Amino acid sequence: MNLTGIFLRTKKEKGVKNKMQGTSTIRRDFILSHLRAQTNKLRTLLLNLEESGEADYDYAEESLKDIETNLRQARKLCEAN
Repeated sequence: MNLTGIFLRTKKEKGVKNKMQGTSTIRRDFILSHLRAQTNKLRTLLLNLEESGEADYDYAEESLKDIETNLRQARKLCEAN
């Protein structure tokens, strides 16, 4: 193989590597954004429960179920990575 062949091969491999890095960066950003959203939901739930004189346990239970489901989905994305 001549130097041109090596250069083209290396350039092609770099392109594949960059695409893979871009995909993992997008996935990473998505997961981080997803986790931040769940953190914000938990923070809001906590503030609502602290501020209200009476706790709305039905609301809290449903909110926690939604957050749990969303965290489970984020975990599955991490496992797939």
